[in-house]
Parts: sequence; C-alpha cells; structure tokens
Amino acid sequence: MKTSLDINILPLKAFFVGFSLKRHYNQPKVAETIDSAINKCCEKNDSLRKVFYLLIKSEMTRGTEVSIKNREIAKLHCEQTNNAYLFDVYMRIVDATNSGYGNVDSSGKGVIDHGYYQTKIDIYQDALLSVCALIDSDYWKYIDDKTYPVSDHNEENTYLTKKDYNFLFNITLKEILDKHFG
Repeated sequence: MKTSLDINILPLKAFFVGFSLKRHYNQPKVAETIDSAINKCCEKNDSLRKVFYLLIKSEMTRGTEVSIKNREIAKLHCEQTNNAYLFDVYMRIVDATNSGYGNVDSSGKGVIDHGYYQTKIDIYQDALLSVCALIDSDYWKYIDDKTYPVSDHNEENTYLTKKDYNFLFNITLKEILDKHFG
C-alpha cells in the first residue's frame, strides 16, 4: 500500500535537510544561505516556502542556545499563516528523534548503549516512521517493528509515492533553492 504524505512531506524534508546541514563543514555559509532563502520568501510573500526554510533553520540549530528562539519564530509564522499543522508535524519528528539524536553520526545512524544491550538507531527512519504513522496508524504493522530501514528504500519497497520518495531521498537543497529562486 503506497500512501502519499502530501503536505506532511514538507516538515519531513526540512528535518532531513536540516539534520544533514547541521554537521556541514561551512556552517556560516549554510546559515547565510538559509537566512537568505527565508528573506527571499518574505519578499515574495511565500509563506509555505518560508515555513520550509524556518524548519530547516530550527533543525540546524537543534541543541544550541538559539534553537528555542528559532522554533518560536517558526511556530509563530506557522500560526499566523494557518500552517500550524506543519509545525506540529515537525515537533512530532523532533519527539520521535530525541532519544537517539546525540548518539548518531552524520549519516544519521548510531547505537544507544543500554549497558547489557545496544539499540541500533537510524534518525531518518525514526523521523519517517513518526510521520507515516501520523498519516496511517497501521503503518507500524507494515514495517514490522522498525525492521524496514530507510536506507533500503527504493520505489519497490517503500510506502511512499514515487513523487514523495524522489523528493525525500533524491532532491538536494541546491535543487530546491534553484527551483524556488532561480
């Protein structure tokens, strides 16, 4: 059963992009690029795209002193533009990824050591599962207790539509910026 994530894909992609940029070697340049995109969205009065970039910025700064302020800005903008649901989805992703967040490397994979056993974690999988379960509560049954790894997704074994799969896993931030701003 393939299910479209529709509008829910936006905060999920923002999480994926923000998480990957968090460890980018040139943080000042990355921050400048995201701030520029936010400002361009303001100039164009494009509230949905602005939500996307605000969520990226929130994720990039997650765990830092400015994290809460960035989330407050994103939440306020979402509320003012009738997009509060998008912020709620993002926060669902944050909640789903909190436990393993500090234990993963730049690939999003890691291990939580519980002393006598270890739990493998995949931050991207946890994020995707949190959103898919929001759309379809039976999704947990389909993936058999998280044994359905995001890294193995392809068009044949994912519950994403082809369009959603492509956007999440193949479209880069550069491509998005080029499409949004030329």
